[in-house]
Amino acid sequence: MPVDLPATATPLVGREAELATIAAALQRADIRLLTLTGAPGIGKTRLAVEAARSAAAAFAHGAVFVDLAQVTDPARVSWSVAQRLGIRPRAKLSAVEALIRALRERHLLLLLDNFEHVVEAAPEVAALLAAAPQLKVLVTSREPLRLMWEHQIAVPPLQVPDLRNLPDPAALSAVPAVALFIARGRAVDYAFAVTPENARAVAEICVRLDGLPLALELAAGQVKAVSPEAIRERLDHRLTLLQRAARDLPARHRTLRAAVGWSYSRLTPSQQALFRRLAVFIGDFALDAGGSRVRGLRGGCALRARRPGG
Repeated sequence: MPVDLPATATPLVGREAELATIAAALQRADIRLLTLTGAPGIGKTRLAVEAARSAAAAFAHGAVFVDLAQVTDPARVSWSVAQRLGIRPRAKLSAVEALIRALRERHLLLLLDNFEHVVEAAPEVAALLAAAPQLKVLVTSREPLRLMWEHQIAVPPLQVPDLRNLPDPAALSAVPAVALFIARGRAVDYAFAVTPENARAVAEICVRLDGLPLALELAAGQVKAVSPEAIRERLDHRLTLLQRAARDLPARHRTLRAAVGWSYSRLTPSQQALFRRLAVFIGDFALDAGGSRVRGLRGGCALRARRPGG
C-alpha cells in the first residue's frame, strides 16, 4: 500500500475536531469528492495531508499527493496528475483518458492541493470519478469545484480565547490558537511560555489575528526578539509586521501580505476594485451592505461576509 504524501516538519495543533469530521466523511461510500475550502493561511493543506495520512490504510492502493500550486494552465492539470502517478499517456490518448485507463481499477485516495487557480479543470476530476468507481478525491481549494460529486467542508480558523473571561495560563495554553502560538514560539525560543504577565497579550494577539494559523505562526516566530506585548501593539500594521517565515515555505506563505496578494492577483480587475472598496468595513459585513456585486467575488479572497443578523 504506497503512501506518497509530503513529510511534515511540525505537529498539527488544535485540529482534532476537524480531523474527525474529515475522517468520517472519507469513510462514507457516498462521498467520492471532498473539498476543503477556506481563506489563505487557514491550514487547508496541512489538515488535508494529515487526514489523508490517517485514511490511507483504508485504501488498497494508498494515498497520493499532487501539488497544483505551480500549474498555471488548467489544461495541464491531468498531465500533472499523470506525471505524479507515474502514468505515461499513450499515443492518441489524452491525459484524462490515460488516467481513466490507469485508475479504473485502483482503490486510491488522490489529494489535489491548491486547486483554486485551475478550477476550470474541475470537469476532468468529474470524468475520473465517473470512470473509476474506487477512486476518492480530496481537494484543497480557496473556492469549491462546483461539481455534482462534491461535498464541501469549510476549514474554520482556530478557536480563540474569550477575552472577557480569560482563564489561568495553563487553561489558556490549551486553547487551540494559543497552543499553536506557543508551539511556534518555542521553535525559536525553547523557553517561551504563557505566564500571568504575558497571558493577556498572547490572548489578544490570537483574537486580533482571528485564529488564522499562518498569521499566528508568523507572529509567534518573532517572540525571540520581540515580547508578546510589543507584538500586540504593532498589529495595527500586521501586513508589514508578519513577514518573517521559514525560507522553505512556498513564497505565497512567507508573509501575510503574500498570502492575501496571491488570491488578490487572481481576481479580475473589476473584482479587485470591489475588494478595495470593501476595505472600508472593519470585521464582518452584511451582504446587503456590500451590495449585490460582492457575490461576483471568487472564493479566493478571505472576505468575512455575513447575512443580516448572522
